[in-house]
Amino acid sequence: MPDIRTQIRTLLAGLGTLQMNSIAVSPYLPDTASSGTQDNGTLSFSGGTTWFLPLTGDGGDSGFDATEPKTRFHTYTGGQMDINYDGDNPASWLFIGDVFVTGAAEGQRFYAPVISDPVVSHTIFVGAQRVWRTQDLGGDRSFLEQHCNTAANEFGTSDLLFTGQCG
Repeated sequence: MPDIRTQIRTLLAGLGTLQMNSIAVSPYLPDTASSGTQDNGTLSFSGGTTWFLPLTGDGGDSGFDATEPKTRFHTYTGGQMDINYDGDNPASWLFIGDVFVTGAAEGQRFYAPVISDPVVSHTIFVGAQRVWRTQDLGGDRSFLEQHCNTAANEFGTSDLLFTGQCG
């Protein structure tokens, strides 16, 4: 019998598994969903047999806007959040989580609970020691697109990221 301390063997090659920690289904398209996976990003589904990875990193809660079918959000750890006005387009994610990076010194879960208002457009709630609410998806869209675009983790126009001005 070989000494296992001196050998490395692949035991589960090709086993495709992920642990999804949340899932949100679009209120407009029942075959459209998003799901967070730790260290593997937020996945997007729109029918078919595969999921699409529009952005990487820690994937927490995600959701869809109450009235705008293409508007959605996703979270990283600690309440940090991106929004997207263009579905799951990787080049259109806008960071709005600065308040939890630069200003809110309060405890929260690794993945803070986050939910969009099912009736009021542009409204998202984040649970920490208090409940936080944005009623404008984290700020003026034009400003966010100009300064807070994370462009599929390449940090496109994110010249103000982590300054307290994105979100």
